[in-house]
Amino acid sequence: VPEFSSWLLGSAFYLTPVLMVILTVLALFTGRFLFPIKTATGKWLGAYNLWLLIAAPFSNWRMATLGALNYSFRFFLMFFITCTLLTHINHCRRAMYAIAASTIVIVVGLRYLGLSGDGRLRMEFGSFANSNGLAGYLLMIAPF
Repeated sequence: VPEFSSWLLGSAFYLTPVLMVILTVLALFTGRFLFPIKTATGKWLGAYNLWLLIAAPFSNWRMATLGALNYSFRFFLMFFITCTLLTHINHCRRAMYAIAASTIVIVVGLRYLGLSGDGRLRMEFGSFANSNGLAGYLLMIAPF
């Protein structure tokens, strides 16, 4: 969304942080917010985040560690939001359809806004300006 909003509006509208706050509040009101902690995955992710937080002050690369903490916290929060809000198989199916639809939007956007002058497909701006990041994203969503 930031790529297309910056192309259309001239400035980026960061929808992800806004939605993250709204979805976290909604997850708190479901009453299932502690459910992910009871799963094995939630316990391992919690242990990893705790270990990363304890080890961070002893890192040689403190700024890179802060970036890793930031991404780890975002992933951990998305895990909790997903586990609390997707309660039925129909919710999971709708989420998968939404991911597939977003992939179609990205591929169509690449068709019209993509660059491939150096033999590597990429966007001119945004998070898909790195062709390796774009390839990684497309490989991760290939099952959808």
